[in-house]
Amino acid sequence: MKEYAMIFSGQGFYSSYIPEIFKKNIPIIKKTFDLASSCIEYNLWNGLKKNEISNQKNKEYLQPLLLTISVALFKLWIKKKFSYYCCWA
Repeated sequence: MKEYAMIFSGQGFYSSYIPEIFKKNIPIIKKTFDLASSCIEYNLWNGLKKNEISNQKNKEYLQPLLLTISVALFKLWIKKKFSYYCCWA
């Protein structure tokens, strides 16, 4: 089996541009956002789609948003790449 590494970006990654993948309602991504949102009591999905997090008012949600994006993309990658080998994807 090949070995893989995943590199997560930092705060410099975020911009007001919403990648095409987040415009779609992919269940594993939406579920990850829902879980993270319930933990911090803020709707990160709406914040991302409406670009509410980059402004000064909601800047405290930027780090949770970046982590959620990274985890959601990782879960999607695992599901697509290793769907036959991974029981939690």
